[in-house]
Amino acid sequence: MKVKVTYLSVVRDAVGMDEETLDIKEGSTVGELLSSIMAKHGERMKQVLDPSSDMGQSIMVTLNGELLSPSDMGKAVSADAELLVGIPPFGG
Repeated sequence: MKVKVTYLSVVRDAVGMDEETLDIKEGSTVGELLSSIMAKHGERMKQVLDPSSDMGQSIMVTLNGELLSPSDMGKAVSADAELLVGIPPFGG
């Protein structure tokens, strides 16, 4: 099934594109999708997305417009889903 992934901020810089469409197996979770993105785009993307890194802990992920928390990584991704990955804006 196809999933549209949009990259923002430093995530976009790490991957070198604004968005892409990925083909994933049916029943995949958000966490599995993020793992496949890290595997596809290499070490720089892993440094940005890995939840054990400082940067990875500040990454914002939405699925079909719903803001996800770390506990949502087991959530199944539906067909034709849209995933947004980036850092939230900083206030000041």
